[in-house]
Amino acid sequence: MEPPSRPQATVLNHSGHSPIPRQKIQAAIELALEGQSGEVQVLLTDDAGIRDLNLRFRGIDSATDVLTFPAPETLAGTLIGEIAISTETAQVQADLRGYRFGDELLTLVLHGALHLAGYDDEAPAARIAMLARQNQLAAQMGLPTDANWSSLYQESAR
Repeated sequence: MEPPSRPQATVLNHSGHSPIPRQKIQAAIELALEGQSGEVQVLLTDDAGIRDLNLRFRGIDSATDVLTFPAPETLAGTLIGEIAISTETAQVQADLRGYRFGDELLTLVLHGALHLAGYDDEAPAARIAMLARQNQLAAQMGLPTDANWSSLYQESAR
């Protein structure tokens, strides 16, 4: 019997932030996308890089913490999708929450991966379900949990 396939994370660190917990990022991807196979590309960038992505793909001229890009159907089975995270914003949010940087980064990875798994946080009921799953996975990884978790980034506050 063939072992079950699992998603593979490729981490591209364009942020200059170091060290990056690559094995824990892989574990977060595996937990959130259990039963799926294919690659998840995780881009770690700075606020300028994520702002550019946010403007090009969402028309929003602002930095943010995490963006998720599901793969097109034509790549299904090979590429699950891409997650972009600003390590600058992750650090600010970690400081605001009283978290360690690595815990905030992994929470953002879980959040992005859950979007790739089909979760949505736009409608209130969907948000509750997504945060419940995010907190369940965070607890499994020994990360802080927060039933009211949200992005804390506000460009005007910077």
